[in-house]
Amino acid sequence: MSSSDTNQSSGAIYHHVSPTVTLVYRVVSGLALLFALSSILITLIQGGVVSASFFLLTLNLLLSCSLIGQLWWWHRTGDLSEDRIYVVFAAMGILAFQCLTTIIWVFNYQLSQAELIPAPCRL
Repeated sequence: MSSSDTNQSSGAIYHHVSPTVTLVYRVVSGLALLFALSSILITLIQGGVVSASFFLLTLNLLLSCSLIGQLWWWHRTGDLSEDRIYVVFAAMGILAFQCLTTIIWVFNYQLSQAELIPAPCRL
């Protein structure tokens, strides 16, 4: 038989947060992950084809993703309290903005005239 009051484990991750906040948290996390993976893939492909400087953008995105992952882990383990979830939301918003500007930069990149003209042969 079940009693009227449920037993909440003190080790539960989301027992202090409402279900709607948890749902929004998971949706935003999924979108940020999708943005990050697509941006990293695009910069890797364009870095090999167009300009090797795009690999620096890939490195920047990977560093930002590692920071987001650390914040996510701190929130998940309880080191970052549940009332500080806005920090994780803000960081994911910044990551999404960074991914969008990276994609815009990659697809609007113009090769300079010096890169278009091949170097003369040296004998």
